[in-house]
Amino acid sequence: MGQSKFNQEKYAEAEQLLKQAAALNIAGLDCRRVLAQTYLRQDKLQEAAAIYHELLRLTPNDVDVLVHQGLLLAQLGSTSEAKKHFQKALSIEPSHLKAAEYLLLVR
Repeated sequence: MGQSKFNQEKYAEAEQLLKQAAALNIAGLDCRRVLAQTYLRQDKLQEAAAIYHELLRLTPNDVDVLVHQGLLLAQLGSTSEAKKHFQKALSIEPSHLKAAEYLLLVR
């Protein structure tokens, strides 16, 4: 249901549904990923960063999560931390173009 509201660009409704699902842990990691994206679409960067931090705790080698968290950290002004996330993503998947591109931008 939260994913459906997200796809309809009803972000406030999606946020509520996804937060409930995440709290009940009924939708797993996918729910948290969509919740993070929902926060991003609403310019709630700190909230999105917190979700990505939680995702990295659960899946520390998830390249896409590393890249998204790196982007958020860069937007929040933590470029040295962002760089570490992009570097880790590239150490796991050296051909990840976005990670390489973003790493160049934060140097």
